[in-house]
Amino acid sequence: MKSVLFVSALVLIFTGCSTTTFIKNAQINSRVYEKYQDSSSTEKLFSEGKSNIANKGLMQLVKDENKSFYDYFILGNMLFISNKEASYVYMRKAEEIEPNNPFVIYERGIHEHRLGNYSKAAEYYKRFHKTSIGKNHPISWAYLTHCNLVLGQYKQAISSWAKADFHKHHVAIEKAMYQIFSTPDQQTIREKTIVEIENGNTSQLCNLVQIDSNWESDWWNYSKKKDYLDFDLKLAQNHLKPATTEKELFDLCLNSELMSDKDYMSKLESLGVWGNTKVLPASSAQVYAIASRLTSNKLVSSKDFLMAYEEQLKDRLIKYPQDKKTLDVLAFLYSDVGDTIKLKHIDEYGWKTVHLEEYAVSYLMGMDINDSNYDNTLNEAISDFPNNASLSKLFLIKNIAGTNRKLALARYGASQFANVKNHLYEKFRLNDYMYGFSQEINK
Repeated sequence: MKSVLFVSALVLIFTGCSTTTFIKNAQINSRVYEKYQDSSSTEKLFSEGKSNIANKGLMQLVKDENKSFYDYFILGNMLFISNKEASYVYMRKAEEIEPNNPFVIYERGIHEHRLGNYSKAAEYYKRFHKTSIGKNHPISWAYLTHCNLVLGQYKQAISSWAKADFHKHHVAIEKAMYQIFSTPDQQTIREKTIVEIENGNTSQLCNLVQIDSNWESDWWNYSKKKDYLDFDLKLAQNHLKPATTEKELFDLCLNSELMSDKDYMSKLESLGVWGNTKVLPASSAQVYAIASRLTSNKLVSSKDFLMAYEEQLKDRLIKYPQDKKTLDVLAFLYSDVGDTIKLKHIDEYGWKTVHLEEYAVSYLMGMDINDSNYDNTLNEAISDFPNNASLSKLFLIKNIAGTNRKLALARYGASQFANVKNHLYEKFRLNDYMYGFSQEINK
């Protein structure tokens, strides 16, 4: 569970305002919500994939006619991840009551920023910086820098970045970008998966286990959700009959990491996945795991795997057109065997039908930069995924010496704010990109 004041806590870390009247009143008013949030009944609802019911109960703890400014503010915080729409509405209501409250101003900026309303977000951040708790707040200065880059305010971007003082606050700034640019709605995905299982689609059990075994806390931290996994196993017990192929496939899903390659292959053969039959399991997560292990461990070549399963994978994609795991398997196989024609088709499908940015990148990477359609295609991709660092880099390469040079530099710099999740494994950090940007702009 997230702390009630998890967004505003960012303010407190750097201002030391924990004794203010606002904080005291917020803490007092939050008690009823914290009690509900930490109760075993609420925890049970979340573990059972009933986050919507839990959130509804949260919102109904205080009747609407009795809700105060603090109720709206606290609910806006608590629902920031699990119910973005409600969070936005509640923070707007808090703003209506106290429009000049610096905590509200800051969070309104975050909400607008997350929605891509950069001009509105920038105005809120500027107002926040005029307050005593906002003038030296590094995260909001970093947020404003991103907005300035997107809005073409290049000099202002350089100035606001200096005030962020990245060298001193780099960890907090990088972690704060997750609030703006993270995309997964894990609770909703999990809830939908459980509903499918309860409606009879037991193949989703393996998918559910995969979700709960790799729960994202932020871009750098994934862990197993033990209470969720305990529920998953009970759900499987209630829906799978013993001594059936479905049950054996689910057991394989649970235990495959503990098996040797020899035992794993033998099990796949006995289940008819490999060998003479070669029928893929219904679970897309399991198919992805099988394809990954067999090809990466060189148990089966990509060519042989594709020959055995291509039609099944294509049929599955027709039946489930938004199935990313199936799409990923096909894309990997086509790329690995060098089938550029089929890969281009899959990339276009992944980009324009499933709206996946990595497929737009792959599609552009497969084009000749001198193709007459390259510029229009690149612009279309950037329009769809403006925060993608790879697409912005392609735009920079194309325009570094032209009239769009400054725009290209700004786009590339801005895209790095959404790309900090990869900076841990790369040579450069945000400060390096902003330094390079400032040097180029001042030439």
